[in-house]
Amino acid sequence: MSAVRITAYGGAGQIGGNKILLEDGPNHIFLDFGLNFEDSGKYFAEFLAPRTSTSGTYDYLMLGLLPPLAGIYRADAAVEELDPSAWRIAKEATGYRDDVGLLGVLASHAHMDHIGLISLLSRDTAVVSSATTAVIAKSIQDTGAGGMQAEVIYGSDRQESDQVLRSVRNADLNRRPWLVTDHANWSPAAVEFWKHSPRAKGVLEAHDADPFAGNLGPLAVRSYPVDHSIPGATAYAVETSEGWVVYTGDLRTHGRRGDLTRRFVEETRELRPVALVCEATRAGSTSEKPHSEADVRARSLDIVRQEEGLVLADFGPRNVERLLNFLEVAEETDRKLVLLAKDAHLLAAMGTAQRGVPDPGSDDHLWVYKDRVGQTAAWKKRVWERFANKIVDWREVRQRQGDYIICLSFYDLPRLLDIDPPGGSYIYSTAEPYTEEQEIDIERMRTWIERFNLKFVGDPKSTSQEDQGFHSSGHASQDEVLEMVEEISPAMVIPVHTKDPARIAQALSDSKIRTEQPKTGSPINVMGS
Repeated sequence: MSAVRITAYGGAGQIGGNKILLEDGPNHIFLDFGLNFEDSGKYFAEFLAPRTSTSGTYDYLMLGLLPPLAGIYRADAAVEELDPSAWRIAKEATGYRDDVGLLGVLASHAHMDHIGLISLLSRDTAVVSSATTAVIAKSIQDTGAGGMQAEVIYGSDRQESDQVLRSVRNADLNRRPWLVTDHANWSPAAVEFWKHSPRAKGVLEAHDADPFAGNLGPLAVRSYPVDHSIPGATAYAVETSEGWVVYTGDLRTHGRRGDLTRRFVEETRELRPVALVCEATRAGSTSEKPHSEADVRARSLDIVRQEEGLVLADFGPRNVERLLNFLEVAEETDRKLVLLAKDAHLLAAMGTAQRGVPDPGSDDHLWVYKDRVGQTAAWKKRVWERFANKIVDWREVRQRQGDYIICLSFYDLPRLLDIDPPGGSYIYSTAEPYTEEQEIDIERMRTWIERFNLKFVGDPKSTSQEDQGFHSSGHASQDEVLEMVEEISPAMVIPVHTKDPARIAQALSDSKIRTEQPKTGSPINVMGS
C-alpha cells in the first residue's frame, strides 16, 4: 500500500464543502476545510442552526457533518458527558480514524464552502493562505453574527457548565496560527487590521500572521495565485514521497486575471504531478464560452442607462471584478454606487493586502449606506466614522432614487421598506442556485421584487435571452477543465467540487491520465511512476 493517500471528507460528488485529507505516512494536511451547504441544509436552515456555541462539535458529529477524525478538533468544543455519544456515532462512519497528525490546512480561498469549518479544528492548527484570503476571512468574522462556528480567525475559550459550553467571562480573543504565502503583500495596514478587535476596545492577543516558509512539517508546499470570483484564490502543490500532488481549489480562465490560472497550469506541468485534485463544478456544462466580466458590464450598463428610477445590484463585493464593473457603470451613468457598511468594511480589509481594490474614501462614485438603526455594533460605527464624508442616509436614497445603484443581497431586502421604491430595476448578478433552499430564497426574492414593482433582471430561472449575461461563473467550464488536466498531464486526476465526476472520467477515458472518482471517507492510493 502506498504511504500517500487522498481522502475526500467533503466535495466528493458534491459542489463545495471541500475537506480533502492528503497523507504521506504520519504527515497529514487538509486541502481546505469547508462547510458543505448541501449536507448541512438537509438538517439546518436560516432559523434552525447547529448549537456550536453551547454544544461545540456535538451536533455536527452526531449528524455526520464533520470528518470522523478523533483528535483534530478543539479541546474546548467537547461536552464531556455528550462527547462519547457523538464519537460512538462517528466511529461507525466511513473513514473514521484516530491517528491523524494534522500539520495544517491549505486554504484555497475565503468562500465558506472552503474555510467555514476551520473554526472547529484545534486552535493550534495552522492555516496557510494568501494575504487577501486571510483579511477577507477576518472581515467576515468581524462583521458576522459570531458564535463558535464563526471563529475561523480568532475566538475565546469555552468551559463546560451543566453539560453546556459557555464563553469564559472577560477572556481574551486569541488567534490561531496563520501563515501567509505572499507575505510581501502583508502591509503595515494589514498588521493593524489583523490585531484589531471587533469589540469596542482592545486588541487580539497572540502573534501576527507569519510568512509561510514553504513547508508544513517535512512536506514542501508551493502556492500559485489563480483566477476565481473572489480575490486571493490560491492553488497548491505538495511534494510527497511519491511525487507532487497538485490541488486547484476553485479557478477559471475567463476572468480579468485568467493569466494567473494559465501560469499555474504551465508551472505545475513542470512538476509532472502524480495526482491532480481538480475542481470540476461545471462538469456536464455546455461547451459554449462562459460569459465574461466584460459581458456582465455591457449588459448591466444597458439596463442602468434605460432605468430612470432606483437600481439594485445583487452581487457579493468579495467579487472585486464584479464590483469594478458596477463602479464603471455608475461612473458612465452618473450614479453613486452605494455599499452597505459590512461591504465597506470588507473592501477596506482587502485593500490592506491587495492593490486595485476600490476605496470608498477616495472614489467619487463609491459611497456607504447608513441604515435606519437602533443599537449599532462597534465595527459598524467605526466604518461610518472612517467614511463619514461618504455616507448616504436611507432618507437621501428615498428622495433621489434615480441617483443611486444600491448593492443589496437577499438578506438585505428589508432595507427596501425604508427606501420604498415605486419601481426600478433589480439586477441579479450572483451565482445560480444549486440547492433547494437557494431556489426557495429566489422565490422569496421574487415576492419582494414584485411588492415594489421592480423589474427582475437576470432571473436565474428565466430562459429568456434578456436575462442572460448578468453573471460570470467563478468556475471553469468542462472544456476548460479538460484542457487544464491534459496540459498538466498528471498520472491521475481526482475530480472534486462537482456533482458529476463521471463526466470527467468519461471524457478522459481514452487518455493516458487515470481518473479516480472520490467517495466520501474512502482513501485513494497515490503511486509514483
